[in-house]
Amino acid sequence: MREENKNIRWKQIFINCNKAFHQFAKYVSQEEMNELEKQGLIKYLF
Repeated sequence: MREENKNIRWKQIFINCNKAFHQFAKYVSQEEMNELEKQGLIKYLF
């Protein structure tokens, strides 16, 4: 793979991880979660 393509791919990975982190942070800052949401969060973290 060319160096230029590797750099673009890493930028895409970083952008996607950043979006996912911000979505996750927004979700866990909610005041209340139902039982299914709590179980899903625990499964995601562990």
